[in-house]
Parts: sequence; C-alpha cells; structure tokens
Amino acid sequence: MVDDEKCPSWDLKRNVKLNESVEIILDNAIPIKEGSNKSRTKDGRSYTNNWHLWFGVVEKGNVWWRDEKKEEKDYDGKVSFFPPEKLNDTLINICNGNRGVKVKITKTAEQGDRGLITVYKAEKLEGGNILTKDEDNFVKDIENLKKDGVEVTEEAAIKMAIDDYKIEEGRAKELFTLANKLDSDG
Repeated sequence: MVDDEKCPSWDLKRNVKLNESVEIILDNAIPIKEGSNKSRTKDGRSYTNNWHLWFGVVEKGNVWWRDEKKEEKDYDGKVSFFPPEKLNDTLINICNGNRGVKVKITKTAEQGDRGLITVYKAEKLEGGNILTKDEDNFVKDIENLKKDGVEVTEEAAIKMAIDDYKIEEGRAKELFTLANKLDSDG
C-alpha cells in the first residue's frame, strides 16, 4: 500500500449490484501501484492473482477504514480500490493518459464456460486533465513536496517547471493551480 494515502478502501463487489452502475472520478491515468499474489484454489491448485491499486473519488459509497477496522456507509470522498484485470485495462484505455476522468462502472453477468461470470464495463463520462508526461511529473512532484510539508510558492513552482521540465510559464501557472486543487481534494 502507499503510505501517504490515508483513505478508505472501496470494494466494487460490495458497491455495485448486478445490472447497476456507479460513478467514480479517477485520480490517475494508470494504477498507482501493481503487484501479484500467489494463491490456491479450494482443491489445492496454485495460481497468480495480479492486483492494481487505483485512487478515485466516490459519492455515497460503502467503504472500509483499514486502520480503524470499521465500515462506513454513504461515504463521499477519496478511496482506494482494486479493479479486476480486464476492468483495469479498460480504465487505462479510457483515461488515455489523463487524470481526473469521470467513469461509470456497470456490473453485468455473462455466460462463461463454467456458468455465469461477473463482468464490469466502464464508460467515460467526462474528460479529465490532459497532461503530457512532463506535465504529469511536474504536478506529481508539487503534490509530493506539499505532502512532505514543503511550502511551494507559485514563483518557485513556475521556475521549477521552466528549468526542470521545460514547461512554458503560462502552462506552469495552470499546472500549479491544478496541483493545488488536487492537493485540496485529496
């Protein structure tokens, strides 16, 4: 887990009922962290389960606070969640390199080889912030500095953007505003 993110976990299985949808605003264009776990089926066969950690903002979600070991209903705010593999790929494609994309996730069931399987479908509702790789890195660095308790002035941020990221002054001001908004939202 990412230590600096103290937000509750949000479970798709518990928050989306069959043939219903939820909306979420994604913090990032790709998972913040990925990994895999080795597990065993009930009959003893081993398999590898890949996981993808995302952050987003939900309204009226049921969440789990890990540290307090308690559930909260109708939560509005930032959450962490782990989408299934195929949904993860869909979210990456929908985001297309943009942060702040609002998506609708719908839970359906389809006939598979062994019976019904759960399928999550996602569609993009609203755009998000279109950033180049350098712009995204600049915004993330500003956010990280603030999380570390460093006061970042607009002048210092603009100088950093121009010198270190080759971003023009006008765009640097926009990105500094965006970084402050993301910091206050999260």
